[in-house]
Amino acid sequence: MPKASSTHGRIITFYSYKGGTGRTMALANVAWIAASKGYRVLAVDWDLESPGLHRYFHPFLLDRQLRSSRGVIDMIRDFAAATLRSPSSDNDPLWLDQCAQVFQYAISLNWDFPDGGRLDLLLANPIPRWHLVIGAFAVVALLNPLRVDRVPDRFPSRTSHATPHLCSSSLR
Repeated sequence: MPKASSTHGRIITFYSYKGGTGRTMALANVAWIAASKGYRVLAVDWDLESPGLHRYFHPFLLDRQLRSSRGVIDMIRDFAAATLRSPSSDNDPLWLDQCAQVFQYAISLNWDFPDGGRLDLLLANPIPRWHLVIGAFAVVALLNPLRVDRVPDRFPSRTSHATPHLCSSSLR
């Protein structure tokens, strides 16, 4: 399996309908181990109803209270707003891809992993009734440009019951 120099990523999803099964802990452990082996990892907390991934990495976060950190909801909201504006140039077929830059919403851990490994987090923003704020169309439209060839070596995610299809299908 390719390490940090790879341009193609792989998605690993931790999913269960039942809460309390250890998805977030498994995600945190696998992400840390992969980064320790030299992989670039983006761990995503898709549990918008009860996010908790940040708790496992609290000692390694510069913004420990997450006051200035952005996350999944910010990313989706900004993408939806960008798609409503007309592209800067009608001749630029990549304008939509430019709106879907994930790493501007991710936060890096304050830790030096060996062999060029890296662990970034894309955290959930707890917004009440998030599914009413943003329609499924905007979510799927965002995830299509985020194909596997644009994510790091590993892209583990923790999903809630509302997002399994988005994580496992749309990011292929």
